[in-house]
Amino acid sequence: MTTTSTKPALYLPALDGLRTLAFLLVFLHHNPPAPVQLALGHVQRQGWAGVELFFAISAFLFFHLFRAEYERKGAISISAFLIRRVLRLYPLLIVFSGAMAIYGIAAGKVPVADAVGRFLGFAGLFDNLLVWLKGYSDIPFTQHLWTIAYEFQIYLCMPAAYYAFVKWGRTRFLYALLAVWGVAVLARLAFVLLGTVDPIWVTPFLRPESTLVGIALSVGLFERAKAPIVIAVGAAAMIALGFAPRVGAEGLAPLYIYPVAAVACGSLLWLGRYVPAVSRALAVAPLRYLGKISYGLYVFHVLTIYVGWLAAVELGLKTYRPGAYFGALGLSLILCIAMSAVSYHLLERPFLKKKERLAVVTGRAV
Repeated sequence: MTTTSTKPALYLPALDGLRTLAFLLVFLHHNPPAPVQLALGHVQRQGWAGVELFFAISAFLFFHLFRAEYERKGAISISAFLIRRVLRLYPLLIVFSGAMAIYGIAAGKVPVADAVGRFLGFAGLFDNLLVWLKGYSDIPFTQHLWTIAYEFQIYLCMPAAYYAFVKWGRTRFLYALLAVWGVAVLARLAFVLLGTVDPIWVTPFLRPESTLVGIALSVGLFERAKAPIVIAVGAAAMIALGFAPRVGAEGLAPLYIYPVAAVACGSLLWLGRYVPAVSRALAVAPLRYLGKISYGLYVFHVLTIYVGWLAAVELGLKTYRPGAYFGALGLSLILCIAMSAVSYHLLERPFLKKKERLAVVTGRAV
């Protein structure tokens, strides 16, 4: 076992702020549509891009930490990396999906066979592949958890990608990332032409743009770019995404919405990394804390949205009115934060301490 040796400089607090932003986008996306007068329609429709921001952040951070580990040890421990990821993801995933499966069976909402099969998909980290066959999970409040399997499948490739970077050097490696992206676009085109769109949404290698952008930025691509240019490009991408068709739309939309989302997410990541004012804004204590518990926020948010809106109805809030809508939204968000904080400190943190003991370098103290 490797003892932990932490360099404070490895922690990038702005990334936690970006995680909070990513969660809020997804949270808003999964809430009922806002009243027209709030003009949130474009943001809500494309709030799925928060997941893309999560992917970009993870890819950036893993390469950031791989580099520090490689410089210190001359190698990276692939087994330790994967065990650390399991320790991070598994406890809450198993407890929550298992509890929801039991609830779904007891309430008669899902057949036993379906619940057990889907739970095995979560436990085996292949639920996104089940989406190809059966659609989203029938276990209550778990429809979004396919993304955890998706992300773990990306993790499996990360160490090999880093060793390719070490062997080939930055220029050749960036060309390799470009080639991977080209193959992904061609694969997406094949699915689009065949009229099969859903697998694109749930399969890592059919929509890798945000992951590739996170990796590219971590190895120094655009590190000397000018902030006004990045801001202009990012703003243009966000506006274009806001008016783009919804994710999963038929036609040619799947060919361009993921690159556009990746440019938007990459711009935010670049600004958070290289612009001090943005970094400081993202690193304020509340955003850092919410970023630290963002995994729980993501896991619980569909459940808490349901409970929050149910409570709003019981309280007689007329949620088509802006004030009442924000009231329901606030109830859901407060409940989500409370559940996530409890989960982090009572369930997740003991495993995170075990995870830290396997780390040569760490990005944030538990």
